[in-house]
Amino acid sequence: MVGGSAWGVQFHPEFNAAATIEYIHQFRDSLLEQKQDPDLLIDTCVDTPLSHSLLRRFARIVRGRP
Repeated sequence: MVGGSAWGVQFHPEFNAAATIEYIHQFRDSLLEQKQDPDLLIDTCVDTPLSHSLLRRFARIVRGRP
């Protein structure tokens, strides 16, 4: 048990484009088996400036200070 409640997200806002592209390379064969296009995924993968602010806002909300 974590406590009275637990918070989490269902994605990885800490990942940047480079980390995501590395995952795509690592799972290339599996993606192809699932009829996904790893090259298209890589070509469309970009960093987002919103991830850091999202994590800060999430932490403030969890602490009760939106």
